[in-house]
Amino acid sequence: MLGETLETLYALHLVQKPSEDSYLLHPLIREFLCDKRKTSPELEQAQTNAFCAAMVNLAREKIPNDLTQAQAQAVAPLIPHLAEVADHWIPALGDDELIWPFIGLGYFYQGQGLYALAEP
Repeated sequence: MLGETLETLYALHLVQKPSEDSYLLHPLIREFLCDKRKTSPELEQAQTNAFCAAMVNLAREKIPNDLTQAQAQAVAPLIPHLAEVADHWIPALGDDELIWPFIGLGYFYQGQGLYALAEP
């Protein structure tokens, strides 16, 4: 069932799969999913927690202090999501998770030589 649905969405160009571990959603699909989340506070909280946990895990495990160019290229598509956690989802993070989005962003920008972005 899911496979057939995905094939239909691919055919209609509403979903793209640029790599093995990511999807690109058409803005209409994203809006639909956001509206669905709003109808269930429990679902919204669970998805928010899962998203934040994934971004904290990314910052902990994939963004080292001595970031190489290859590592930077690998994580670059995820940086806007990590920044979203740092900017908007702090209440969803636990005390031991709070610092990691900021550390990850700092290491990423520092590794790119973007010191003005890394400093804050």
